[in-house]
Amino acid sequence: MIDAPAGTGKTYTESILCARLRSMSKLVLCVASTGIAGLQLPGGWTAHSMFKLPLEEKNVSGAMCNISAESQRAEVLRKCDLIVWDEIPMSHRFSVEALNLTLQDLMGNDNIMGGKTVLLSGDLRQIGPVVKHGGPAETIDASLISSPLWPHVQRMRLTISQRTQAHTTTDDGIDAVPLAYIHEVPDSPKDQFFIDNTDSFEELIDFVYQDILTADPTDFKARAICLDPHDNNLDFVATADLNAIDVSGVPPHALELKLNCMVMITRNLNFKQGLVNGQKAIVRGYSTRIVHVELLDGLSSLVLIPRIRLNAKVGRNGIAFSRLQLPLRVCYALTINKSQGQTLSKIGLDLRSDVFTHGQLYVALSRAQKRSSIMCLTLPARLRGSLNRTAFVANITFPAFVNAATDTITDSPPLPPQYIDFIGFTHATNDQVPNSDEGQLQEDDNHDDEQTMSRHPNQCADGGWIEAKGLSR
Repeated sequence: MIDAPAGTGKTYTESILCARLRSMSKLVLCVASTGIAGLQLPGGWTAHSMFKLPLEEKNVSGAMCNISAESQRAEVLRKCDLIVWDEIPMSHRFSVEALNLTLQDLMGNDNIMGGKTVLLSGDLRQIGPVVKHGGPAETIDASLISSPLWPHVQRMRLTISQRTQAHTTTDDGIDAVPLAYIHEVPDSPKDQFFIDNTDSFEELIDFVYQDILTADPTDFKARAICLDPHDNNLDFVATADLNAIDVSGVPPHALELKLNCMVMITRNLNFKQGLVNGQKAIVRGYSTRIVHVELLDGLSSLVLIPRIRLNAKVGRNGIAFSRLQLPLRVCYALTINKSQGQTLSKIGLDLRSDVFTHGQLYVALSRAQKRSSIMCLTLPARLRGSLNRTAFVANITFPAFVNAATDTITDSPPLPPQYIDFIGFTHATNDQVPNSDEGQLQEDDNHDDEQTMSRHPNQCADGGWIEAKGLSR
């Protein structure tokens, strides 16, 4: 496992490793716990889509992946040389254990992961698995660190922040976000750090989107107002209240859009086109049932987003309902959880209520490259009763995660001399993809929380094409 703080280059390291192995005709499968993280890996998928992991209600101890031993997917897993799984701390330990049992069954091998090499990566300081109505004990129990597999994980570390090292100082002093302090109790005032704050929501908006009426809408891709994701879902009361129910991950009943406004896709629709949960886009046109959007993926891709049927459950009793709606949300603000894995140039952080679980404050502050790019919104009462209008915010950390992230781990091994000249890689475009006779990996069944995703044969089996110093795969 690559255990490293935010911005230290986990994804870059994994991409270089994949490029090298694929140049040697090795089969590498790249997955991540979220769609956005999966897009950042060469040929990445979500772990649920690739491994057909059990859905929430079936994700229990002893469960296995929904993969037939005779299927094409099983054959790909048997032949793969390496599995890369990013953002692993967000995944429930039962999902990792399900993959372990499945690989043992497919390989006929009782060793861990059926004898396959699996590279996990993530940051235990960040947000852990989400457990509905669960407290610290339930969250820790759902984490990989509570799995019987954890003692078998060999961990290595990246320590230098590539995200903030270019912004270590300003004319006024230190400008980097000191992530090392976020999970520690300050020993002295010098260990405290301060961020600009305001008690005006309008001032926060102006800080993040000060030129919203004149700027190119695509300039807002790397800006966001991060909200504290408290669960404010309405309880089911009567049929007349259905339209008022606002469920996490489900678009609202009434979706108000304007031309050139920024939206976020809320479902995994098509990985090949970059239509994944959390992807940002600009509305370029719309009709009653379809919206034309331009993806903010650097390629200015224009795609059509149709209405789809979305299923959800509300209330503690799990009352189910269905809504036919566009899988979009207006996205000038997003939750702290949704921001994980993204790098933002400007952040407005809504801290009128404190964060409530491990890693949220760490994730919110580590999205920025420099401290001057962050402004926090707080309550007027906190500023009036404080010295020099300084408000303090509570930071929630779980000692089990912090200890697991900071205990002694294996030093990174030296790079073999023959690999030192291997420097970089670029993604090949679809037009550069070679023809192949390799079998196509298809979705033969759907998950309730993910739509069927089409992939090119090579991209499915090998996870993408990489060019590196003349080596192409």
